[in-house]
Amino acid sequence: MCSGRAALGLAKVSLSPAIPVVAVGGPVRVYYEEVGRRLDAEMVFPPFFDVANAVGAATGVIAQAVTVTVEGDGSGLFRVHGLTGTGVFTSGAAALAAAEEQARAAALEAVRQLGAHDPEVQVSVSKSHLPDATDDNGLLEAVVRAEALGRPETRAVA
Repeated sequence: MCSGRAALGLAKVSLSPAIPVVAVGGPVRVYYEEVGRRLDAEMVFPPFFDVANAVGAATGVIAQAVTVTVEGDGSGLFRVHGLTGTGVFTSGAAALAAAEEQARAAALEAVRQLGAHDPEVQVSVSKSHLPDATDDNGLLEAVVRAEALGRPETRAVA
């Protein structure tokens, strides 16, 4: 059907939407008229159809997530594995703080580079402790996930 042939072997194939197809985006006029003809469908090109996707992209949200892990070896050493490499700490709390800061900074930088204006960050931490642990110095593993969200920076067009 997509090739323009309405036959499959000895059978005639026909498919037609029961409702109009609304087409938006810059190049849709080029090919959707033919799509409508082949599907025997009513095509609707609303006002400003050619910039509808651009408006959606400009009002959308930019999001990036970064994950940093912390591994405790049970002997009092904690390794933070992130985008900048591996760091070693002698305190579980210090390792977690470093992992959170690294994840937060990397997520913020990522959305800013994508054009986000005034982004916000949410951080979640999932921890696994040794069976007899009483605090984060008994940390076996932690996953720190920072997600930064921001709207694209908009500028007035003169």
